[in-house]
Amino acid sequence: MSTVSSSVRWSLCAAHTAAIAVLSLAPMDAFPQTGLAVPFADKAVHFALYGVYAALLVWALPWRGRRAARLAGIALFCAAYGLAMEGLQGAMHRHLARSFSMADAAANAAGAAAAALLGLVNLRRRPAHGNGGRHG
Repeated sequence: MSTVSSSVRWSLCAAHTAAIAVLSLAPMDAFPQTGLAVPFADKAVHFALYGVYAALLVWALPWRGRRAARLAGIALFCAAYGLAMEGLQGAMHRHLARSFSMADAAANAAGAAAAALLGLVNLRRRPAHGNGGRHG
């Protein structure tokens, strides 16, 4: 049972939304180059950012009724936001030194879907009425 207020939960969602936008739309030269070549590290970061995003939304929303449909909606919303960020990178590629990447969009969607699936498993353990036992 969570004792964190709804306003705090939604504030964290808004902060994470903004952090994704900043990280996605900052010029590439804003990030330090480590020289390390870790395979798929970029995709792992995308997966994690959007997994956390979906998890925060699962945490923030009240849970009444159609849980699976709401979780699918969260995953789709997060995936659409990731696709929009990729689209903006593509549209602003001259200014950002970034480009649209379908692989990044897929990693975003996979992270969101994984978090939604974990949310479904967790929410099946909660009562279907009210706000899932949360206060606030």
